[in-house]
Amino acid sequence: MNKDIKLTQSEKSYLMAIYNLNCTSDCSFIRPVDVAVYNHVSRPSVTAALKRLKNEGLIDNTSQNRIVLTEKGLQSAKLIMQRFLIIKSFLKNMKIKNETAEKDAWNIEHDVSNQTVEKMSLNLKCSENKKVL
Repeated sequence: MNKDIKLTQSEKSYLMAIYNLNCTSDCSFIRPVDVAVYNHVSRPSVTAALKRLKNEGLIDNTSQNRIVLTEKGLQSAKLIMQRFLIIKSFLKNMKIKNETAEKDAWNIEHDVSNQTVEKMSLNLKCSENKKVL
């Protein structure tokens, strides 16, 4: 993610909801009500979050009922997902149950530094290489 973009945990949650809905939807756009249902929040909460994401250049919602990720938003969401998957794999490698690893990985992702995620990734690669030997 761009170093000048610092998203809150809540903003990341909304961005990831849009990303996940976009990946699983047959539509080329997402509606605010879809995000509200996905995140189990009220429509006014979504409206406020969308305004913040739009101000960061992560989404475009020129039509009130259509939300699309910008290129910047898509790249940010992919990076968040990559970090999450590394952290989750690291936790599972430590024999943490899948459900717990997933929940903890989302919580950790919001606060952990890039350096720590990079070290987790390197550790996973070393572990995989040892299993092959």
